[in-house]
Amino acid sequence: MGVPVVDMAGGEEEAARRMSEACREFGFFYLVGHGVEEELRAKLYEEMRRFFALPEGTKEKYHTRTNSYNRGWTPMEEETLDPSKQTRGDTKEGYYIGREIPLEGHPMSGKPLHGPNVWPSEEELPGWKETMERYFESVSMVGHRLLRLLALSQPMLFLRLLHYSEIKSSVDEEGKGVYACGEHTDYGMITLLSTDENPGLQIKLKDGQWIDIPPRKVTGEKKEEREEHQEEEKEK
Repeated sequence: MGVPVVDMAGGEEEAARRMSEACREFGFFYLVGHGVEEELRAKLYEEMRRFFALPEGTKEKYHTRTNSYNRGWTPMEEETLDPSKQTRGDTKEGYYIGREIPLEGHPMSGKPLHGPNVWPSEEELPGWKETMERYFESVSMVGHRLLRLLALSQPMLFLRLLHYSEIKSSVDEEGKGVYACGEHTDYGMITLLSTDENPGLQIKLKDGQWIDIPPRKVTGEKKEEREEHQEEEKEK
């Protein structure tokens, strides 16, 4: 059985179908038509070779232990992915590059695995950073497109209708009692909640405080606007 191929340059529906089959039946697939320029990919490998050819002492300056957010160089045998079978660490070295997040002033600043990247100096490796940033951006776009295809190929969607009785919620000081809907966290990736004019929805903030979410009248998209959007999508 050959490894399946998913072509992102073809129609989205067909690519999603092939991706669904590959994930269910094989768990792996070749990806073609992804849009990453071959020239850029070749440049990436050239720059990789330049870095890994540096002396150990030079690479040590960019070790991941120089920061707390897992950016930079990992030396040979630092990882052991299957200690139950391996008699020594993995015979590979690596380099972690992620989203560029400043230490302060960004919504994700200070979060685990979020921070600025570690870059070799321009004197040691001129142009290295630019190549890595270009490639990172290019493959990030591919990843986002793949997530869309995955959503199209293997959706698990539910429409749930809820009818609440006229019984009002009644709880004591300890929070025990009758609820129209008990405290919970929704399952799945995202919930789209449509409500009528009746109040009752509450959400819990990080500090544990519950706040009311009053109904808000939202005007739906008009038929003419929807048809116009559909025509724009066809043109794309």
